[in-house]
Amino acid sequence: FGIMCIIFIPMFFGAVMTSKITSNDPFLALSDGAFLFFTSISTTGFSTVSHIKALGEAAVLLAMIMMIIGGGMGSTAGALKQYRVVIAFKSLYWSIRDRLAPKSKYYPHTITRLGQTREIEQMEIYESLGYIILYITIMLLGGVSLAMISGGVYGASDCLFEFASALS
Repeated sequence: FGIMCIIFIPMFFGAVMTSKITSNDPFLALSDGAFLFFTSISTTGFSTVSHIKALGEAAVLLAMIMMIIGGGMGSTAGALKQYRVVIAFKSLYWSIRDRLAPKSKYYPHTITRLGQTREIEQMEIYESLGYIILYITIMLLGGVSLAMISGGVYGASDCLFEFASALS
């Protein structure tokens, strides 16, 4: 979670800073960006602005990514959960590392969760990746369906954002 804060809060800050509503006030942009990050990742949906579209497309896209990732395991936030996303990225790393390593070299697939390091079974990786694929498929189908139902009144990004918000 700390790494996500380090990466995404500055991105939200930049997105909000370049929007039209901040009037180049860095403190307002930082507070709005941090607030938007935490409400997006916790899937609570609070906002300090009258309409999120006023922040620009970059802020909307970042908020949608955070809503899709969601909170940590055991939290009341919906979405994919950070643990599954970490497993997905680590499995990609492990796959590349194992293919480039000598055949005689064995690397354990370990992850640290709640201060305990444990080895991840292949089945847990498959379950996490399957859930991620299912979640994103439902989100895309729902967003496209909303866009089709609206008859072109709302854009695809608006519909995806709204469906990601509802699904999460």
